Amino acid sequence: MFRKCLIMLAAFAAFFIAVDATAAIAQDGEHEERGVQSPCGGDKLLEGLTGYFKYRWKATYVDLGPGPISRWVKYHQLPADQVAVVRVFHSPFQPQVAVATARRWQNHLDGQLLVSVLCIVPTPDGALVRAYEPHELEAIIAEPGVSA
Repeated sequence: MFRKCLIMLAAFAAFFIAVDATAAIAQDGEHEERGVQSPCGGDKLLEGLTGYFKYRWKATYVDLGPGPISRWVKYHQLPADQVAVVRVFHSPFQPQVAVATARRWQNHLDGQLLVSVLCIVPTPDGALVRAYEPHELEAIIAEPGVSA
């Protein structure tokens, strides 16, 4: 009788351990499949890129105003309604400046703004930033008739 109880106890323990392990494995798989959930896609939030440049390259940045943005958009033949921010990064460790272009993604709930993020608009070759010598960038965004 004691031996039967011991076998039943071992069977119950094995069942519950196996069920728990199977559930844990299933949950791990779910998280791997889901990945990063962002309206911008993986690694395309401007906030993340800004943090990277500030941390890795000790960079400072400036967002261009409306006039330079419109000249930037025209120069690169981008759809004007897709560009909300043009951010220029400068690092003391790099001679060039890096420029990121971003669009604004917003989500509303019952007419109230719920989420607003800036999503990087990649270059045609898929890069997240464009690199320029400072004088090249000045020539692109300078007001017509004003020397860079």
